[in-house]
Amino acid sequence: MKISNLTDHIEFQEYSVDIPSQTGEPIITIKRQETCLVLAENQRIIQTVFVKVLNKVRADSSTNSILINCEGQEYFPRREFQNSESITTEINVRTVQDLISALENILACTSDAIMNMERELRAILISNISSFYWTLHLLNDENYQNLGFKTYIPPSNIYLRLSHLFKHIARKYHCTVIVFGFDFHFDCGLSADKYCPQSDLQKLSKLPSLFLSSFTHIVHKGRVTEERFYKELQKWR
Repeated sequence: MKISNLTDHIEFQEYSVDIPSQTGEPIITIKRQETCLVLAENQRIIQTVFVKVLNKVRADSSTNSILINCEGQEYFPRREFQNSESITTEINVRTVQDLISALENILACTSDAIMNMERELRAILISNISSFYWTLHLLNDENYQNLGFKTYIPPSNIYLRLSHLFKHIARKYHCTVIVFGFDFHFDCGLSADKYCPQSDLQKLSKLPSLFLSSFTHIVHKGRVTEERFYKELQKWR
């Protein structure tokens, strides 16, 4: 006898989440069970986009959302957050290990954020994945304990685990998962002007190609330009 998930038999209402452009028109529309990586050139841009997306998600008071703050990266106005009728559960993580554990608990339905949820989960917003970039960039089999790891795990495996969790959580709960991070200016430090991407996919980020390609959508917002990555063309436009 074939075993199916309970969510396979639930009729979900249609909805989407827009990533807004500078003109207010959507750069991309994210649907149910899709994931999106939003890259920004600086803190001001990422905060502006994050607040707009959060307000869009929280506009529907009949749904829940989960907000995961990485290393205290909180981008929303507290007053708006508290006055909204929508319910958003916050999870604060200090390390990439904490982030993985939080996502694993959500996927396994053992997280309080899921177990106490009385409404449909609409979206999970994660800010800011770049909080862990330099830790993983420096991580090796000699310094892993100094960086807070009990055992050594190759950075590539950590990124693969994160992409697996993002994708399967979106599918399991029929929600959207939106991850925010900085672009190559942050990844390169003081040598951003010397950055030579290995592929067009990595034109605006030094994150691993496999991690980047795991997202349904990738959007970049700079001070002057706004682009999205078209997978079918393997081009930014």
